[in-house]
Amino acid sequence: MQLPFHCQWQDLKDLFRQAGTIVTADVSLGPDGRSRGFGTVSFANEIDAERAVAMFNGCVSNIKPFVPISN
Repeated sequence: MQLPFHCQWQDLKDLFRQAGTIVTADVSLGPDGRSRGFGTVSFANEIDAERAVAMFNGCVSNIKPFVPISN
């Protein structure tokens, strides 16, 4: 997910908590400690992950669109 540069892991977790139980949420940081503009969220189960894709696919959060990536 592309994130605004001020986004922290807790912001990401709070947003995606709407879809289900989150195991981890992380925002990639650059050497300066600022968000690199992307992060990852891991859900407790596949149903919650699929719900997140259904809820947020195509949505815009702070101007940048949500793009799901599946493994």
